[in-house]
Amino acid sequence: RAFADRLRECDAALLPLTGFSVEAVLRGGDDWLARVEVVQPVLWAVGVALTAWWESFGVVPAAVVGHSQGEMVAAVVAGALTVEDGARVVAARSGALVGLDGHGGMASVGATPDDVADWLAGPEWAGLVVAAVNSPSQVVVAGERPLVEAFVPWCESRAVRARLVGVGYASHSPQVEPAREAVSAALGEVRGAAPRIPWYSTVTGEQVTESVDAAYWWSNLREQVRFAPVVEKLAANGFRLFAEVSGHPVLTMALEQCAPDAGIWGTLRRGEDGPAGRIRALGEAWVRGIEVDWRAWPTDGRRLPDLPTYPFQHRRYWLSPDHAGEPLTRDTGLRHTVGWAPVTPGAGARLTGRWLVVAPAVPHPLVAAVTAHLASAGADVVTAGAGDDVPPGGTAGVVSLLALDERPHPDHPAVPRGLADTVSLVQMLDGVDAPLWIVTSGAVAVGGEPVRSLAQAQVWGLGRVAALEHPGRWGGLVDLPEAGADGLTATGPAADGLAALLAATGGEDQIALRDGQPWGRRLRPAPATAEAGWRPRGTVLITGGTGALGGHTARWAVRNGATGVVLAGLRGPDAPGAEALRAELAETGAQVTVVACDLTVREQVDSLVAGLPADLSAVVHAAGVAQDTPVADLTAAETAAVTGARVTGALLLDELLAGTELDAFVVFTSVAGVWGTARHPAYAAADAFLDAFADRRRAQGRPATAVAWSPWAGGGIAATAAADGSLLRLGIRPLDPGRAVAELAAAPASLVVADVDWARFLPAFGLARTGRLLSELEAAADRGPDRPEDTDAAAALRDRLAALPPEDAERELVDLLWGHIAAVIGISRADRIPPDRAFREIGFDSVTAVELRNRVNASTGLRCPATLVFDHPTPAALAAYLRIHMVPDNSRSVLDELDGIEQRLTGSTPDTITGTKLRIKLRSLLSLLDAGGSEASAAAPGTPSGDSDDDLLKFIDSQLGRA
Repeated sequence: RAFADRLRECDAALLPLTGFSVEAVLRGGDDWLARVEVVQPVLWAVGVALTAWWESFGVVPAAVVGHSQGEMVAAVVAGALTVEDGARVVAARSGALVGLDGHGGMASVGATPDDVADWLAGPEWAGLVVAAVNSPSQVVVAGERPLVEAFVPWCESRAVRARLVGVGYASHSPQVEPAREAVSAALGEVRGAAPRIPWYSTVTGEQVTESVDAAYWWSNLREQVRFAPVVEKLAANGFRLFAEVSGHPVLTMALEQCAPDAGIWGTLRRGEDGPAGRIRALGEAWVRGIEVDWRAWPTDGRRLPDLPTYPFQHRRYWLSPDHAGEPLTRDTGLRHTVGWAPVTPGAGARLTGRWLVVAPAVPHPLVAAVTAHLASAGADVVTAGAGDDVPPGGTAGVVSLLALDERPHPDHPAVPRGLADTVSLVQMLDGVDAPLWIVTSGAVAVGGEPVRSLAQAQVWGLGRVAALEHPGRWGGLVDLPEAGADGLTATGPAADGLAALLAATGGEDQIALRDGQPWGRRLRPAPATAEAGWRPRGTVLITGGTGALGGHTARWAVRNGATGVVLAGLRGPDAPGAEALRAELAETGAQVTVVACDLTVREQVDSLVAGLPADLSAVVHAAGVAQDTPVADLTAAETAAVTGARVTGALLLDELLAGTELDAFVVFTSVAGVWGTARHPAYAAADAFLDAFADRRRAQGRPATAVAWSPWAGGGIAATAAADGSLLRLGIRPLDPGRAVAELAAAPASLVVADVDWARFLPAFGLARTGRLLSELEAAADRGPDRPEDTDAAAALRDRLAALPPEDAERELVDLLWGHIAAVIGISRADRIPPDRAFREIGFDSVTAVELRNRVNASTGLRCPATLVFDHPTPAALAAYLRIHMVPDNSRSVLDELDGIEQRLTGSTPDTITGTKLRIKLRSLLSLLDAGGSEASAAAPGTPSGDSDDDLLKFIDSQLGRA
């Protein structure tokens, strides 16, 4: 009703000025909208009416901004123009364009305003101007039509995105000058008023506080549209929600670029302008925290139901009974830290089979000690050098000592030879069915001792990614004390610990040996402390300062005491958004310097340091280069490109600022270096280096803090993954930049800041690899199905199944599974899916498999492993499994069960996957039987590290490339 009333008011104001009715235009469609003088008045009327509709639900704007003709809407909404004067302005403006139509043109260009201005300064483009600045990387060019049409392919030939705008005139350029007199005459009677709602002008770039006259509205047509600077100013002033009021969103992308931390949405969409489209827009506002008066929705006197109802589509909009007990809250603690826990490997373990030891090209005393000890522990040791061919099969394990080579790579000096050779070994081992153990010395700090080798530390970061990408042939990382220390000889305690670890089945894969005692790496919560942390003062140098993380850090620094910031980046002032960031920070009164600096070039870092002011108090090293390459395809050249600025830059800054007293030296890393992220091997290697670098600085008595971030919302290297929802499905929520950067104020020496739903993340992560890194974050063990929990629903289901024949019981369980499957993968019904259809063919992955497991656990009372769906790959197979565990037949012996298996296999040939699983499972059972049931018995070569069903299936899935 509010929309219709306001639209009629606009219609009445426009009709005597234009000769047409808005209502008639809206009914007439394309025939009307093809006319130049019609489009702008209609869009103006719709915009004014839409805003009135929003206000009827209590949603009143805190400020308004108009883009070009949208300023006429903004002025009416703000109270600076009456509806009648707004109609007069839009009619005069659109009427003037009729005479200009066909002579000019406009084009959208995906480049920075400065770049486009430089291009247009050339004589060949003398008839073109920048008509609108929509975002830091998108502008509109206007001018003579032939020039505009030639400029678009010129841009495309330089890999710059450009396209013609579908108009025949050139607003916001000298092309409109012939219409000045006519427009001024038509606007002579317009008298404005001071805005009641803050209105920010895209003509002047400032807030409008007084009334504007006809001269302003001519400028609105003639001058450049400064949309991006205005939105950036609003975002800097605390505005966090932007709604585009229009018939179809065209500026939301520009808004996202100008205000990356804000919530942004459109109102109507083309083809979706009915009640459903409008209520969707209201819903988007409501979930972003805007109060909406839903009582204003027209009901024609009927009571609104509590929930929508559908007569023929029975769908639940509330928790089902079997989910009633699930917690609805999640742990939102962001702070974590990496520590070490003592490990007790199995005593007296012996190595069997052939073990390959890969030695570095440089002599090292640990090679002889490790090789001799493996042989004394029962291994048949075969040695190979860096680059040698490795045995194709029949190997029980591979021990790599390549990381001990700390020499620089001959072609890429920033890359240690040991790191590059380890990458090559992982690639070479493709197809070798044996666990790879990577040995380092002094790469991690366990107790009070410092990290001795920054070069070897990088291999630990690489290894965490290799463990995710190649879980089936991963053993682990082991750090030894230096040769000659702690009795590290062929028979010393440290070497004894090594042999025990290689033979152990406990799942430890990140271990440090000290004094014969193995220590396992652990991630654990790190609650906030009351200690006062770093408080910025003077000048702060921020590398990567023009990037998303660097920009947020700079804002935080100047808000919390810094009087100046130096923002260093590869492109410096030419980086997208750099000038806007500089201007924003300068408005706070801080001294802001933006410097171009390649941190891999010593001369440029020398120049950067030489130009730093005397009051430099802190360094934040936030430089980074994105990566999306698996270990299998990684080269030394790419490793150098990804790690160069982070590794070489940190070392050069450390050296050149050695004589400067600093309050803080903060290095930014990521969770890729904490628990590993697939396709980020070089990035993770640089993370591990920076963690070790900070540790070494602290050991030298100098300040250093390492902060590892999970992906941030609204920008940064991981912005795509954070925005597309894939991380949310894994349980990783994008960090709110404001909340994240505030952790710097009280950051300890080493901190992991990650917003993770561990209940969702841990099972999915466990599907990809084993390991005990995250074991302290598990709320409770989640192993194979224990006895049912006696909930009412589970007990009723169990009783019902017990009264049915096995076939009917399994049929009922299939029906139960169909409901869960539909809910997990988002379909209305699943009962048309054949029971023998594989889950992977339906569309299940690691995340949805865990979701289905959770639902099955809740409805049956069982505690099934996360690998449930992979182990029982069809609804029918899973139903059979559930029936056995819900209604066990205790009268059947183990031999009876084996007879049943034999009968099922007789006359049928299992598929390759099932056959492989059966062979591995039966081999494991035979090993257990031969050892008298002892869990400490050594696994056969090539079998899983643990003999539980969970460990076994993780091994199977990884071998089949399914983890």
